[in-house]
Amino acid sequence: MSFGRKVFSFVTLLVAIAALGIVTFAQETPAEDKEKVEKQRIEGRKGRMGRQGQKGFRGGRGMRHGRRGGMIRGLRRLNLSETQRSQVRTLAETHKNTQQPTIEEMRALRGKFRDGTATEDDKARMGELRAQMKASSEELRTSILGVLTPEQLEQLETMKAERRQRMEQRRQRMLERRQQREQQKQPEKTDN
Repeated sequence: MSFGRKVFSFVTLLVAIAALGIVTFAQETPAEDKEKVEKQRIEGRKGRMGRQGQKGFRGGRGMRHGRRGGMIRGLRRLNLSETQRSQVRTLAETHKNTQQPTIEEMRALRGKFRDGTATEDDKARMGELRAQMKASSEELRTSILGVLTPEQLEQLETMKAERRQRMEQRRQRMLERRQQREQQKQPEKTDN
């Protein structure tokens, strides 16, 4: 066998092995693997669009859910006494425990919405549950504010005003950047 034939045979063997590997790799995953992949995909979402304050797009906070523990987190800067901390902790824990069934029901309904099997009754029920959660959260907020001293309430209001000001500044910067991008795009359109 000549050297050229040996090289040709070797290359043909490599191509056959590579083709077999590609075909094997491209095969559809078994059903149990599909379930595992789907579960990982869904759990992977938790880190994206703000699932309970975790990372959102591009590593930033997610939309809306990035406020996890918003008021309670803000209380840390108020120098609460140990008694106040204990009261707030108890209120928050009680709230969490009473809301758990509602949260579970909402989670099940969101699953139906995601699957496309939700009915009009499910939509109405979700609206009711959201209203319940909002009312319960407002009740918790009122209870927590009742634990604070007048000085702490004043300090909390100052912190809220500062936060609003920072948000407004961020919004202004974002609008300015958007306008700059639009201005940069306009010359490109006129050149063509």
